[in-house]
Amino acid sequence: MTHIESPAQNPPDFKPVESLLTSRIGLRAEFVGRPAVRAHLASLLARQGGTAAQFARDCVNSANLRSRCWQELLDAVANTESHFFRSSVQIQFLREYLLPNLLGQAQRASRPLRLWSAGTSRGEEAWTLAMICADLRVDFPNVEVTILGTDILDSALEIARAARYSEWSLRGVPHAERETRFRQQGQGFDLWPRPPGVQFKWFNLAGDDLPPMTDIDLVVCRNVFLYLHDPAIAHALQHFHRALRPGGWLLIGQGELLGKILQGFDTKPFPQNVVYCRQTQSRTAPDASGAPKPLPRLASVRERLIPDRDASNVPRKTPVRIDDPVLDLSGLLAEMRWKAASAWVEDLLRRNPFDARFHYVAAILAELLEDALKAAQHLERVIFLEPARVHAYVDLALLRAQQGHVRSSNQLRRAAITLLKQYAPEVRVRMFDDIRLEVLFASGESEGVTVAELRTYLQFMVPDSSEKATKT
Repeated sequence: MTHIESPAQNPPDFKPVESLLTSRIGLRAEFVGRPAVRAHLASLLARQGGTAAQFARDCVNSANLRSRCWQELLDAVANTESHFFRSSVQIQFLREYLLPNLLGQAQRASRPLRLWSAGTSRGEEAWTLAMICADLRVDFPNVEVTILGTDILDSALEIARAARYSEWSLRGVPHAERETRFRQQGQGFDLWPRPPGVQFKWFNLAGDDLPPMTDIDLVVCRNVFLYLHDPAIAHALQHFHRALRPGGWLLIGQGELLGKILQGFDTKPFPQNVVYCRQTQSRTAPDASGAPKPLPRLASVRERLIPDRDASNVPRKTPVRIDDPVLDLSGLLAEMRWKAASAWVEDLLRRNPFDARFHYVAAILAELLEDALKAAQHLERVIFLEPARVHAYVDLALLRAQQGHVRSSNQLRRAAITLLKQYAPEVRVRMFDDIRLEVLFASGESEGVTVAELRTYLQFMVPDSSEKATKT
């Protein structure tokens, strides 16, 4: 990514240049006067032989941001530092979940996969995406992959096109991959062979009217919004919304827009990642059918399904059939045959491994059988398959807390709070959109809890004593 050095307060001499950088590039005013940036600007002005005001007038007279004076100014304030496979958590998410799913969607639709690395700097990010896709295409050989990298700095784009990098840029590349993907040329390393389908273009996220490409499946824009003021961020997000196909994804740097609601996007919290999905249709406020529908907490389900030891005369629940399964799950639950019910669900999942509903059922049954590890595994699968289901985050946070995994529990709790922010406080969240499963696992009179109630619960969740352990 092209990053802008963050500064303190600029001296008055640089105010004309500051104003230009804020208005034309979208830089936040507090990031344009750092001592290091002032030193670069002072060096630039010394070479030009003029004052900041004169240099600013030259830039104003040359409206083209690709003119020599503008590119010299951008080169003075930009920090192009980046490296391959940056942020291991996000790279793992891309490699193991998001890109395989997008490639699968593209293959089923017989269309190409289109990715945009926005603010790509010297191209390390775009080439990283290309390398991951090249590895994954073994399973998706018929999908053509197109990757566009854009940046505002011409000198950075020249490096990206040449694909020659210093050893420092390769510090995140495993040794085995360095041997197979790069060849040393003097003091540099050439990416070789280059993955196909990668191109680089000049583009100003804060100013251009139209995105450089449309029908995009994924936009990656990391460590850019940290340096832009709110109007520039809004302008960039409009570009991304226009560029993405309905249901397309936006991945940004971790924590860059935390707590903000993006118009036209749904927030999709994953473990250790928050991504955004372009809404498939315009909406101003979610209705009840569009709200996340979480299950009751596992503990409350357990308490309700397991009667008192001496309550042998408690009437059994009326069986409810689910798609005429081989065995009647509701009957097994009514008879408290947890192991048989668990085996039934596991068999169902072998035939339908991507059904999040039954992964949640499996989590409930695992908890009833006091198998916290298996319950957590199924909850993680729910989050991967349907990342908008808040209930999975809540229950997994509780399980992690009970296991002493403090950091993981807190991350899941915060992810749930972030997800709930896009819904009105009065919206009710339920266990399932499938009413038959709702009948099986929710109390008959319950209509779920409101978003406000669930947020309050999450914010004041008190960890048990095991959270004082040092596990993470």
